[in-house]
Amino acid sequence: FAATAAGASDPAAFFELRTRGMPFIASERALSALRELPGPLEKIRARDNDLACQILRAAQSAALNLEEGSWKSGRDRLNRYRIAAGSASETRTGRRIASALRYVSEAEIAAAVGYLDEVLAIMAKILGLIGKARGKRKAEEQE
Repeated sequence: FAATAAGASDPAAFFELRTRGMPFIASERALSALRELPGPLEKIRARDNDLACQILRAAQSAALNLEEGSWKSGRDRLNRYRIAAGSASETRTGRRIASALRYVSEAEIAAAVGYLDEVLAIMAKILGLIGKARGKRKAEEQE
């Protein structure tokens, strides 16, 4: 998180870190959450195929939009990151619903939910910083 947070405060610095091969930590955490999915997903699918499909689509969307957004700029980047954050939240909630309905245990989803919490925390910080930078640029343009 430190590398992402340090680079995220300055969009140019973030892009520089990204282009030098620094892994985008939110993307890595989203992939870690996906790696935790196969076992619980089979149990969920056996009880509720629609929920299992929705969780899988949302998890894939989070990881894909994080990576795509890391190579975009301006509004495109912001849009991809917002979609990724929404998809990560959807994935997290889908897994918690499966646990609440006793399709899987809390222990079976704990690691994935932890990774998704990290993704959401990182994205909240990045989206907040991008929003502040955009507001600052608009204020400067109006002067």
